[in-house]
Amino acid sequence: MKKILLKLGLGCLMAVAVSACNDDFLERYPLDRITNATFWNTENDLAVYNNSIYDLVRVEPNVPILQGHNNGFDSHFGSIWNQDELSDNMAPLEPRHLFFQQIRSGKYTVPSNPDWFGYRGWDFVRAINVGLENYGRANVTQAVKDKYIAEARLFRGWFYADKVAKYGDVPWVERSLNIDSEELYAERTPREEAMKKILEDLNFATEKLPASWGDGGAPGRVTRWVALLAKARICLFEGTYRKYHGGTDPNMWIQEAAKASQEIMDKGPYRLYSTGHPETDYNAYHRILDLTGNPEVMYWRKYKVGVYTNHIQSYFSYTGGATKSLVEDYLCTDGLPISLSPLYKGDAKIEDVFENRDPRLRQTILHPADAAFYNYHLGDGLPYPGSTA
Repeated sequence: MKKILLKLGLGCLMAVAVSACNDDFLERYPLDRITNATFWNTENDLAVYNNSIYDLVRVEPNVPILQGHNNGFDSHFGSIWNQDELSDNMAPLEPRHLFFQQIRSGKYTVPSNPDWFGYRGWDFVRAINVGLENYGRANVTQAVKDKYIAEARLFRGWFYADKVAKYGDVPWVERSLNIDSEELYAERTPREEAMKKILEDLNFATEKLPASWGDGGAPGRVTRWVALLAKARICLFEGTYRKYHGGTDPNMWIQEAAKASQEIMDKGPYRLYSTGHPETDYNAYHRILDLTGNPEVMYWRKYKVGVYTNHIQSYFSYTGGATKSLVEDYLCTDGLPISLSPLYKGDAKIEDVFENRDPRLRQTILHPADAAFYNYHLGDGLPYPGSTA
């Protein structure tokens, strides 16, 4: 009887052990892929995740905040912050620019459905919100977590600022959604409420991003200086919009823009690029292929044939260029516009246009005497004048 009981006891113990082992086996995480449950552990995990956010920024029509230039003719297309084609400064002839020309001339027909222009990129917001829900799980100090949280919040605030500037009220979302989320059917957040949240994101970024990531000025991650620049631009736009179009406390926004700009000027490590040749430095700056450590550059993207390229230059080499209006915007050397300065020589001859003008004009628009220096399409029969930058 004792032997029977002993065998039964051992059998029960083995059954429990086997059951426990099976449960443990069933709860094991997959070995062939990364899962959300196992990923958020180290600083490298946080950096790698934010790298994926940078990858989304490359597609400018979807995320028009850093001139993404996404390897094709969609580049330099969607940003209200750097979209000069909606001004009278450019005269492109490439058909893809007809959209902007129609808007400028008042001939664009507003579609009955939302136009794709500028209203994409919501997967970008989702990616950011997923990160913000998980950065805190990493086994690192709060200061390290805050760097990557600040990076994500800068991008979210910047993205939303572009949407507000274009559309006013926006669907503000600050958590990852699923198919049953109420926010999918919610009304848009009023402009002023959304801008308050945007300012909170920008302020967090300017306070928590590092002044340097230790990359020696190589192309890499945004810094607090970039955050201050973005904040200055966004706050200036919002403040002047409210001043001239209505809204509460425009001066607060303008003052925030001024403070951000002042901090960059007073404490930032930047200065104008110079080789001691002011007659060519401005043009030379735009021709540098490697901007690592350049004292005038806050953030840059490296292009390399066969790896990552853009088509920006081709838009202007043969398909248009600067307008007379842009040329006339350059001041004279006495600091006055051409309409007021006695130094302006007129435009009877193209050479006269460059006399007593801001030296950057001659380094942007080709002077006849500089064709050989810039090797500008010599002998190809193209009409003159043309752009040098």
